Amino acid sequence: MNRHWIQKLVYCGILIALSIILSRFASIRFAYGGAENIRVGFGAFPILIAGVLFGPLYGAVVGIVADIGGFMISPIGAYMPHFSLVSAMYGFIPGLAMYLPFLKNLTLMEAFRIRFITGVVLSQLITQWTLLPWFLFLVFEIPFQVSLIPRYFTAPIQIVAYTLLGLVLFTQPVFQKWIKR
Repeated sequence: MNRHWIQKLVYCGILIALSIILSRFASIRFAYGGAENIRVGFGAFPILIAGVLFGPLYGAVVGIVADIGGFMISPIGAYMPHFSLVSAMYGFIPGLAMYLPFLKNLTLMEAFRIRFITGVVLSQLITQWTLLPWFLFLVFEIPFQVSLIPRYFTAPIQIVAYTLLGLVLFTQPVFQKWIKR
């Protein structure tokens, strides 16, 4: 087996465990209409990092496994695959953003920062302002507008927090080797 592949697998396992802990045990939850409508925390951050470090497919798989694993450890109602898709998007979108083309006159770190910020913003807007409210409506019949209103406040906060945390994280030498053009 390729050593590099095993290393990625181990890192993904650590990020899955971190996501489960941060989502299920270290987040604040708000319920409406008999369902968890808003979860504020850093559970999506390890999934996002998996996408950035290893690419969109790894990010999506980490998101799905973290969601299913979190459900198995601490179920909140019945399992809904819709929310595994949302979790997958937390890793897929930033991973895809790492492949955005930019002008050649940017330094490696400048291009990385732009891609990272783009990935964080797009993943939060697409998941928080589109997918989650739509799935909450489809599954629990919570009106789209009702579940969207609190996300107008939480999504920008999470965008800023994830961006700052990620940019600080990637200034550390251990993470800089993963930054690619």
